[in-house]
Amino acid sequence: MSSLYQFLVDRYVTPEIESHKAEDWAEGWMEGWIEGREQGRAEVRAEWQAWNESRLAAEREGREFTEPTPQY
Repeated sequence: MSSLYQFLVDRYVTPEIESHKAEDWAEGWMEGWIEGREQGRAEVRAEWQAWNESRLAAEREGREFTEPTPQY
């Protein structure tokens, strides 16, 4: 009786558990990747906005603007 039980567990239950573990890992990885990507974009956007504000201020004041653009 126990060998039948073990066969059923090995055949049906264990693969299902492993499948769920893999899905959880994949979802966690993807969420982290998306979060990092959004954070990176926000940082780049902030750098470009600061650069543009400096450029516009120089333009308003009639100064020459020679600051290089942010590089990525």
